[in-house]
Amino acid sequence: AAGCPVVGVKAGGVPDLIQHGHNGYLVSTPGNTTEFVNFLTSIQQNRTLRDLLGERARQEMQQWSWQSSVDHLRRVQYPLARENFEQRWSRRLCRFVKGDKQKVA
Repeated sequence: AAGCPVVGVKAGGVPDLIQHGHNGYLVSTPGNTTEFVNFLTSIQQNRTLRDLLGERARQEMQQWSWQSSVDHLRRVQYPLARENFEQRWSRRLCRFVKGDKQKVA
């Protein structure tokens, strides 16, 4: 989010956040210090690469901001929840009406 390029390990959830060569680098195996140092050195020595990876990392992390999350909640989740509620309410109402008709008859 701060616009810093990152180097992470290809393990756990890290590959979900870092796209190798796009917004940072992924070390292929945990404990591979040689690869880790090589990635850090390339970022340190190449300002253009550092700025590019950093900007892409910042842009990528914007999708995880609070504002982005709230926008997604309002745009996607609320309508789905409302639709689900309306469907359940409609089914319950139908069962209630059918139940009343049976009692009356």
